[in-house]
Amino acid sequence: MPDDRSKEFAVRLAPFVSALSVAALLGTPLSVADLTSLPSDACASATVAVADATAVNGLNINQCGLGGTTVTAGGIEVLMPAAGQAVTVEELVEAGSSVVTAYLHVEVSDDGFVSATTTPPPVESTIPLEYGAITATSARPHSVLVEAAAYSRCTDYSRSTSAWYSPSTIYVNSTERRPSNITKTAFEGVVTGGMGVWKNGTNNCGIARALHVPGAVAVGSYTYDANFTSTGGCGTADNRDVVDFGPIADSGVLARTCTWSTAGGAPYDKDIRIDTSTRSWVTTTTGCSGTKYDLRSVVTHELGHMLALGHATEFGGNDLTMSPNSAPCNSSARTLGAGDVSSIYVQPGG
Repeated sequence: MPDDRSKEFAVRLAPFVSALSVAALLGTPLSVADLTSLPSDACASATVAVADATAVNGLNINQCGLGGTTVTAGGIEVLMPAAGQAVTVEELVEAGSSVVTAYLHVEVSDDGFVSATTTPPPVESTIPLEYGAITATSARPHSVLVEAAAYSRCTDYSRSTSAWYSPSTIYVNSTERRPSNITKTAFEGVVTGGMGVWKNGTNNCGIARALHVPGAVAVGSYTYDANFTSTGGCGTADNRDVVDFGPIADSGVLARTCTWSTAGGAPYDKDIRIDTSTRSWVTTTTGCSGTKYDLRSVVTHELGHMLALGHATEFGGNDLTMSPNSAPCNSSARTLGAGDVSSIYVQPGG
């Protein structure tokens, strides 16, 4: 007997059955434009290969034949997860970039219904217990915190977290697609050093916390690829955490992290890709000029995503490690700000 959700789906679908049937009879697959122009409760043909996130939201992958569909939002692409699975994309963009979508979460329930959103988890700004002279969690907004002093990354406690993830081994592919000016040893050192920042809570704010951040970085001759498509979208998980270089088609995106999890929110695979398509990377900002970007800062940011930290939309700057954007030659993300330390501290593993 059909369950309530199936009945509801059938009722919502009824007005569009005739149009879909005509397309099927004519042997004409619905195009991407056709799909995205229909209301979100219209069903897609199994021949549709690419679909906008707003069009598939609320549909059933089995009843609509959406298995294998690439879901898009802005320039982000993810391969539709199977029932009971989810995939999340978080990306770091150039400061001043026209990129408007830096987050996408697509989840498919156990019974096949799709939930897609470009709204990231909320940003918090309270001061966690035990920081300095603070004796209780503060609910004061940023505007109060900065009244007594000018904005500083050491007074900005903006943070965002998601389901905790405990990576065991993070493999660095330092062999393939690496920019010619970045040596193998340098790239491996950047990833190892960036992970060390999170493990040690390295900061210039005088915040000392005993952290217990999981994960070890493995370097060598690994050729494991992060699970990205040829255009930089999230592909299929392989239960191996990888950091590598590769092209990301979406202009303005510096790096991207894909997280695969169960529909219940338990992550089991995270991969990081650093873009090689349109930019230059440096490992030192001494003498840096033009549109070159600090690799260490960007990698440290993406490792934060691997540790289940979201973007922190700051109150008065863009220099926290987990800021959603980065400017050329900016190396501030190499060390943590107050919000970064508090975010890793409040995580279960921290």
